[in-house]
Amino acid sequence: MRPGWMTTAGAGCIVRIGLGEATEFLWDQTRLSAMQKAGFATLVNFLPQWLERPRFELRSSFDDFDVFRSHDDGTGDWRLGLSCGEGLQSVTPGVTVNRVEKGDTILATLINTNLVDVIAEVPLQDDWLACEPLSGQLHTPTGGVLKLNLGAGQYRHFLLLQTPRAPRLLYALGARLPAHQTYEPGARKMRIQVDAVEGERVRMGVFTPAAVRDVTGSKAGRITFSWKQDTSLLTFETAHVPGELLEVNLK
Repeated sequence: MRPGWMTTAGAGCIVRIGLGEATEFLWDQTRLSAMQKAGFATLVNFLPQWLERPRFELRSSFDDFDVFRSHDDGTGDWRLGLSCGEGLQSVTPGVTVNRVEKGDTILATLINTNLVDVIAEVPLQDDWLACEPLSGQLHTPTGGVLKLNLGAGQYRHFLLLQTPRAPRLLYALGARLPAHQTYEPGARKMRIQVDAVEGERVRMGVFTPAAVRDVTGSKAGRITFSWKQDTSLLTFETAHVPGELLEVNLK
């Protein structure tokens, strides 16, 4: 952490730092912005933790917690960047990387502790890709380096994995747990099962170089989708129905 990032003249804060512990701030006694509070909580505790009671309202978007639930079912290896000097790290000063490693995929959270915007550089082989679930974007490294823009005090989540050779489900935002997928090469068909609250909006992201013919639900019928040939990313949303089987049919 860069000196001064959490310094506030004449103001105090109470911080408990430890993996799995709560991160608490005396919000009314600090001059930190909401973005800085969230950034620091992410730095020391993986996810921001707000003390204010949120308003009760219908979901209109997805958040950090959706990303983590989509990736890990409690069996992943959690590594806090501040306490772990080994493994994937950014070479950019002031940028810390938290990691949740599960199977062949890493959920990496890049946190910029600098007071200025930076281009974060992370060593990553060219045959890998970086998927950002919340923005629905795919990024690829060049020359063994992944370069990403990070605003001052901001953080971003990325799924890092080797570029799949077959269609691959990347995320299911809105699900309780990582979704289950199967793929039949002969039938060119992917099946996806999701565990979510009934009626909950779920957003899927699938990597598939092959064009998509249609997406259907065993109960919802045809589902509107978007497939981008330049990034090979298929995205679609559906209101969850318990027991529903989703199918992606390729051309």
